[in-house]
Amino acid sequence: HGKIGVSGKVSLWTLSSADNMPVIAEQADNIESIEFKADGQSLLIGADDNKACFIPSIAGKDRSILDEHNGRVNAVSFSSGKDGLFVTGSLDKMVKVWMESTKKVIVNFDQPEAGITGLAWLSNGVQMVGSCLDGRLYWWGVYQDQKRKTWGGYFIRRIDAHSGGVNALAASGNRARIISAGENNTASVWDMNSGGNIR
Repeated sequence: HGKIGVSGKVSLWTLSSADNMPVIAEQADNIESIEFKADGQSLLIGADDNKACFIPSIAGKDRSILDEHNGRVNAVSFSSGKDGLFVTGSLDKMVKVWMESTKKVIVNFDQPEAGITGLAWLSNGVQMVGSCLDGRLYWWGVYQDQKRKTWGGYFIRRIDAHSGGVNALAASGNRARIISAGENNTASVWDMNSGGNIR
């Protein structure tokens, strides 16, 4: 909630009651994306002010504003892996992989030809898929060079998913399937690992 072009606010709600908890984060424009980490404590937020926000614990006061994008941050997602990674995607056509411990970008992906609208990690915690306004789905992966103590990234595949842009993306709980929704008024289910169309 908030005012367009002025503020975006994130509040926690208790499902067992209608009482809302205080605002826990604020951005300078609308909130576009939000995701809890599996632990239910850490939170990622993406907003129209071209920034993301990482909250390591909703019970604490620490808030890290991530100012690396040049467009609205439409997608955020935590990796399920043990390395403490998360990813942000923006209308600037960039996907950025971050390290939780340093709050720094470790890998950039720039293959998309239009803005990013959704992101989801595969169950292995080092590969991800993103949806894009160019009508495609993209797969990427990251790896750690233990000798150099650096991270790298690699492009896996791109598939034409919808005529018109892909507006939304979600993964199944077991990360075996993803569903995409497009401007062609269809929703499609895909195999998360192979990219094959299921339905």
